[in-house]
Amino acid sequence: MFSLVSPRAVRPPNCLARACREARKWRGAESLAPSWERTTNTPTSYGRPPSFARAASSGTIASFKNLSFGHANTNLLENVDFSIEAGSKVTIMGQNGSGKSTIIKLLSKNLYPDEGQCIIGPGQTVACAQQTMPTASRDMTVKEFFTTQLNDESLLDHEIETKMAKALRDVVLEAPGDRIVKSFSGGQQARLLLAAALIQDPTILLMDEPTNNLDADGLYHLQSLIQMTDKTCVVISHDEDFLNAFTDQVLYLDMFSKKVETYWGDYWFVKEEIRKRIKKENAVNAQLKKKAQAKKDQANKFAGKGGGLRKVAKTMRGLAAEIEDQMQDVRREDYTLSEFTVPFSAPSGSPSGKMMRIEQVSAYNRSAKMSEPVDLGRGSRVQVTGPNGVGKTTFLEMIVDRSAPGVMIDDEADIGYYRQDFSNLDFDSTPLQCLEEVSSHRHTNEQIRKTAGRFFLGNRIMRQKVVTLSEGQKGLLSLACLCLQEPSILIMDEPTNHINFRHLPALAYAVNNFKGPVLLVSHDQHFVSSVGVNTTIDMGKVLNGKA
Repeated sequence: MFSLVSPRAVRPPNCLARACREARKWRGAESLAPSWERTTNTPTSYGRPPSFARAASSGTIASFKNLSFGHANTNLLENVDFSIEAGSKVTIMGQNGSGKSTIIKLLSKNLYPDEGQCIIGPGQTVACAQQTMPTASRDMTVKEFFTTQLNDESLLDHEIETKMAKALRDVVLEAPGDRIVKSFSGGQQARLLLAAALIQDPTILLMDEPTNNLDADGLYHLQSLIQMTDKTCVVISHDEDFLNAFTDQVLYLDMFSKKVETYWGDYWFVKEEIRKRIKKENAVNAQLKKKAQAKKDQANKFAGKGGGLRKVAKTMRGLAAEIEDQMQDVRREDYTLSEFTVPFSAPSGSPSGKMMRIEQVSAYNRSAKMSEPVDLGRGSRVQVTGPNGVGKTTFLEMIVDRSAPGVMIDDEADIGYYRQDFSNLDFDSTPLQCLEEVSSHRHTNEQIRKTAGRFFLGNRIMRQKVVTLSEGQKGLLSLACLCLQEPSILIMDEPTNHINFRHLPALAYAVNNFKGPVLLVSHDQHFVSSVGVNTTIDMGKVLNGKA
């Protein structure tokens, strides 16, 4: 159905690309719609598509030309070339820290290349839905936040409010203009960030991990938005099913060659093509290595003999070097996190093994008793559920602070907390300093660095400030911190949000094998089912008196 375009291949004509996108809109809308909305065979029956304007024109509207960029004394992109067509749905693939978000920031002009060009076509406008809410925006009201995004002093109050209302409708969120941004849940803030991009009415919409913190309803609306709009969308996400719902072009960023390759097709098709290509390259390398070694063996055989045979040996070594030059760099993009465990520290005050008891839930000045209390002891796996905005993160924070009413925690229990926004990390410190602090002198420098290495935090990264790390690298650092902390209780708030999908089996293994209790918030149902959750607390039902 689709064909691969390598850097040397010919891509399909524009009409084919557009036809593929139209087919995906119809197919995607039907497969995406939940059973209660699947009433007819027309796309419009699956919810109102946002009323977006059509892209200004067809053809290339954005491109990189021989672009290079470095950060923190490290080259991320080297002589990169690619182009993006109007109306296309583009996914950026690559490992944590490879530079995916850097491409987004270059396209949005938040960063500028060291060499080469980032070209945005005439008449094109760009807006970006960021990964996380900027610190400076968290204390703003909703209206102040949107006003800064519009950045147009000529707009009157009623014009701003009209634009706000439309953007909030498109992301299906009720947000009074006088409400403070930080009072919204993580999922609601994700919708605010998307609305902040939409209110600018761009022709090119950039989205960096837009599914983070979204519940099932939010994810459905986001997929519908991308499928049905004629805007050009460029997306980074670790949610493969989400990406496959709309992708028709993939920019594959190889963090070792620092190049970008362009593929055409849906996400699963492209992923399989990349796997085949890597396999073929490695097979070719194996053959060349064998030939090179044969030439070296011949050279060694003739080198010890006199006369003209020494010249033959020299020639053989030259041929071996030429063959080795033909070998392509071995791709390591499929490196995955090895299985690991989080050491458990048993509290001395819990001989029975019970470390926590939850009798009521609380959030946003609301509190309600549960019909049945939940005890957490060794091996307990408890998931806290509820719609975006119900207060799941707030409830977890109160438990960690030991301020949640109706929640009893063993005084000797040490709580390990994986925060979804990583705000428990000191962004002005280095990863090494963060790990040393959480270790509290229980580990040698060698042990700390060995633990860091298991999470791909090498010497260069260990010397950077945390603020310079990608969100995925911050996630890996947080996991390394938990390993050195050796907690009694593990509390995890959306741990899969920023972690590369290749690493999720190792994360699930760690949660499964933690000897203490785990309290978890996650919208990733596959991950939840793989970690053996045995109890669920539905905060929405409890707070509404239904559980």
